[in-house]
Amino acid sequence: MTPPSSGGSILPAGPLALREVIGDFEVLGRLGQGGMGAVYRARQVSLDRMVALKVLPAQFIEDAPPGARPRPRPLRS
Repeated sequence: MTPPSSGGSILPAGPLALREVIGDFEVLGRLGQGGMGAVYRARQVSLDRMVALKVLPAQFIEDAPPGARPRPRPLRS
């Protein structure tokens, strides 16, 4: 799935029941949103672990240095 060209998130902004799959991540719900993007609770399928997945607007992705990749962070209980 590619980010929309409008500069918004690739996921819905409203409180919808999400079951989106982005690469190796199954998005389970939104944790919060800030000035740079939204953070979602997700399951990394290959490692069967819960992670926080930050989704940035397209404008931040376009400005990223070459080779920059997001890194999932495990959720702590």
